[in-house]
Amino acid sequence: MEKKLLLILLLLAVMPVAMFGQSEQNENSATTETKNQYLTNGFWDNWFISGGIGGQGYFCETDSKGDFGKRLTPAFDIAVGKWFTPGLGLRLQYNGASLKGFSYGNGLYLSSKPNKDGLYSQKWDYMNLHGDVLFNLSSMLCGYNENRLYEAIPYVGFGLFMHLKMDTITRLLQMLV
Repeated sequence: MEKKLLLILLLLAVMPVAMFGQSEQNENSATTETKNQYLTNGFWDNWFISGGIGGQGYFCETDSKGDFGKRLTPAFDIAVGKWFTPGLGLRLQYNGASLKGFSYGNGLYLSSKPNKDGLYSQKWDYMNLHGDVLFNLSSMLCGYNENRLYEAIPYVGFGLFMHLKMDTITRLLQMLV
């Protein structure tokens, strides 16, 4: 009987600590729930457009034998997207231009004459069209902050990369200018 009484007293002594722990857990979960709730806006809100200009170099097994400077070409991209919440968005992006490389005569898009080392120069146009799902981890994990200077935004997507007939993009750009 004394063992039962001692066990009941021990349970009664521990019960307020367990109740306090439960209360604390509920308060924390309520804070977490309100922290990640967002007001969504209308369809025409939170759209963005981005663009970029840079340089690129093509790397293949025989390209290292050619001059690096002669492989550099301009790179262009343009994108449009929408943030549905501060943590989740979609983007559609296009990039394209031309690539240059070198080959010993077994590649596509070869020039008519080899250089002094027997390398033929190559050039071809390409385009890359892809859609991405953007995840703003900074807003998802730390909450939305409009004054944040940098944000971690990884993305996953699917796209189409294809080469075009030689100088197709060059002709298109000349028509636009």
